[in-house]
Amino acid sequence: MSWKAVVIIIIIFIIINIIIVVIIIIILTIIIIIVTIIIIIIIIIIIIIIIWLLCRWWQEADSPWQLLAVCYDVQAALASGNPETYCSRIPVHQDGSCNGLQHYAALGRDESGGRAVNLLPVDKPQVRLLLMAGLINSQPWRSFCSQSEEVSSAVCCSTQF
Repeated sequence: MSWKAVVIIIIIFIIINIIIVVIIIIILTIIIIIVTIIIIIIIIIIIIIIIWLLCRWWQEADSPWQLLAVCYDVQAALASGNPETYCSRIPVHQDGSCNGLQHYAALGRDESGGRAVNLLPVDKPQVRLLLMAGLINSQPWRSFCSQSEEVSSAVCCSTQF
């Protein structure tokens, strides 16, 4: 074999080795990219699970969907820049003035009871607890308390409103 043939064989050998190294580098790069993508997907899944577990507190409320709606509305109010002027669309549930007593006053056609629970027109809406406080602090009740030894002092005349 001549020296030219040996040189050509060596050059071909070097070129083949370079091609093999480049292919190995490309394969390793692809493997690293795939592993990185898999790791990122796993991290995203873990974050989603953690957020899902931590953000379930609203589901434990008595009315979870109403609570969630209020949370979104509060977030919108804060994001508006001026929460004091934000117009909320959340309905506010209001109870009547002691609905059971309203039924009793209506069934019994009790005029004073009807005024006390806002069934009849009045100048100013009545607050039943304030009316009860007035009755407790009234003179007839005080005289009853002072005359009756059997009534506990915790019940009679000790409560001041």
